[in-house]
Amino acid sequence: MKVIDAFPELCTLNLSKGERMNTFWRGWPASTCSSPLKVRSKAQESSHLRQCCSRNGDQSGKESGYRQRQRHLFSVCFKHSISSKLSYRGETMHVWRSILMHVCTSLLLTGEVMIAAVFGGGPDPLVDQKSDVSTGVVSIAALPSRAGKHVGAYPIGRDVRVKIDLKNSLGSPLNLRDVDPDCGCLAVVPEKRHMKPDGRLTLSLTLDSSNKIATVRRSIRLFFHESNHPFVLDIDVSMTGPLALSQATVQLTEPDELFNVFGRVEEVGGRIQRIESLRGSFVTSGSVVQKAEAFKFNARPTFSFGAVDDLVRIHYRNPEGDLQAIDLPIRLHFTMPLRFLPSTLHLASQSTEWVGAARMIVLPGKLKVARNQLRYVVESKSRPGQASYEVAVRGRDVSSIMSVVEVVITEGKQVANLDDGLFPDRLLVYGPDNELVGILNLVRERGN
Repeated sequence: MKVIDAFPELCTLNLSKGERMNTFWRGWPASTCSSPLKVRSKAQESSHLRQCCSRNGDQSGKESGYRQRQRHLFSVCFKHSISSKLSYRGETMHVWRSILMHVCTSLLLTGEVMIAAVFGGGPDPLVDQKSDVSTGVVSIAALPSRAGKHVGAYPIGRDVRVKIDLKNSLGSPLNLRDVDPDCGCLAVVPEKRHMKPDGRLTLSLTLDSSNKIATVRRSIRLFFHESNHPFVLDIDVSMTGPLALSQATVQLTEPDELFNVFGRVEEVGGRIQRIESLRGSFVTSGSVVQKAEAFKFNARPTFSFGAVDDLVRIHYRNPEGDLQAIDLPIRLHFTMPLRFLPSTLHLASQSTEWVGAARMIVLPGKLKVARNQLRYVVESKSRPGQASYEVAVRGRDVSSIMSVVEVVITEGKQVANLDDGLFPDRLLVYGPDNELVGILNLVRERGN
């Protein structure tokens, strides 16, 4: 006979009538037990054990002892209303259940029953160590609706693989009809097509590798047979790398004016080879300068108004000697409230005059003064403040946000003696407080 410890937190196994028992119950120390179950002391157990084993060679006595112990065990169980239910959660608990079933079966075959215990919160859940990363649950509470999920940070240059669980919180079944990601770089594979109420559906996502160091957002539209409207899931992924810009937005005031961009190298031994604009909003001037963990380059914008989102492509050699292209987002933003279309006015020759007209557009809410209070000045960038030409500028309002600016530059009789270096090459627009609010480039069309 074996003496087996039983934990009061356990619910005992129900025994059918006639099953043979050879189990002795020994209680867990009272200091660690919160169960109201009362058990015999250790001395009482030893005494009872001796009484049960004193009937040597008497089979009927043994059977009588078995029945006595069975009646005693059942009386204790029913007296304290102990349930025989064991709860299991998830695949991990199925493993424990299978182990218990095999152990109990072997003990029953030998005439002994083990009373097992499950206490606390059960064993820790298994952690999936595969490349796919579990990222939590997103609830579908209405159709149509939208939800977002940030799935973490990953290094550039390799595919991102994640899994996202969707929970059906509508209260009725859902049957997946179609999955529509917004980019061909994102592959979405659903685990199944049907979701019961409060059921879950796992989406396996694979995002193609990228050289862009930024937070990338991709959207997935999920269509169900139960609705014509989709559920939209926004996925945010933070891509990390060895380079970073000190400022993501550069404020510009004048077209063709050089601006500086500063950045840092976040790994020792990396070297920047060259820099270029991926979308053509700027051209670099000179070479990139790198000192230790910092770098700088100069550039000139190729546009004259508004804002442009671009990528700074950096050709980089890592400490291992491998070359790679890394893209860093940058935003170039002109702060002036006036825009000219075209941004460069081509002046046509008419006798002794150069004439042209351009549309001046006011960015809504940016210009704080009336347009009739604006002041127009022409100058040459090579010799600012000097002029030897007569210039007339007339503005005519066309709408609440648009005016037509007519420029007339007169050479006069002394055209042969005039210095071409003093010919104005830009029109500056100032506000009443002498603040610069707009610039129009001027170019003479020769040969017309």
